[in-house]
Amino acid sequence: MSSSPSCQNQSKADLRSRSSLLAWFATALTAGHTVYAFLIPPTVAFRDNDLARIIAWHLPCAWITTILVLAMGFFGVRALFKPSVRDFARLEATTELAVLFAAMTLLTGILFSRVQWGAFWQWDPRQTSFLFLFFLMAAALALRAGFGDSEKRDQVSAAYAAALTLPALFLIFVFPRLPQVQSFHPKQAGFDSVYWLAITGGLVAYGLWTQVLLVRRIALGVAERTPKSHKEDENDDSNRGNRTSDPVVRPVSL
Repeated sequence: MSSSPSCQNQSKADLRSRSSLLAWFATALTAGHTVYAFLIPPTVAFRDNDLARIIAWHLPCAWITTILVLAMGFFGVRALFKPSVRDFARLEATTELAVLFAAMTLLTGILFSRVQWGAFWQWDPRQTSFLFLFFLMAAALALRAGFGDSEKRDQVSAAYAAALTLPALFLIFVFPRLPQVQSFHPKQAGFDSVYWLAITGGLVAYGLWTQVLLVRRIALGVAERTPKSHKEDENDDSNRGNRTSDPVVRPVSL
């Protein structure tokens, strides 16, 4: 049994309220993380120990990208076998945010490479594999833009996301760790507890922002996929429920 329009409106209002509160909390946490990351002392075992603090932004973005890529594959498979408006909207939201955080990972990685290794791009295996991953995810957005029909676009996007899962896992976890692959990235980073706190704080802060953006983007995606006639029916029912009597007076013949 479907809920009444008044209950749906109340649910949407509660969702917006919780999302706004979470956004304020994420803003405060992000500001605190930024200040803390600049105040911690320089680390050791790097070419420029002071600027190694870039890792406090780089690693959280990389980890969140990995989580979003796995979410893309999950929602893609789920939407293929059990299509639903909400899962298509979830897939669209996770794809857009995965591309965003992958771009942030590449940008901070390029800065780290310039500071620590002397060049913006070293063709390091981890750099290269992540660049390929970024292209694969960006291709998902390009693929969506290539279809005018929304249903066809969602179906093709779901199939692409499902097919992307195995190559993404290979590029993230397997290729950089192959024995024959030599990387500038250290096997074990020499970070103390102060730096790990900065990295963990960044993961929590940007994870909260990911949740806020996902909730709002999914809600927008669901609204975009809801038939216009259905929305109008809900509005009509809501308006009829608010009227106590018919304001129009009509003549009656006797």
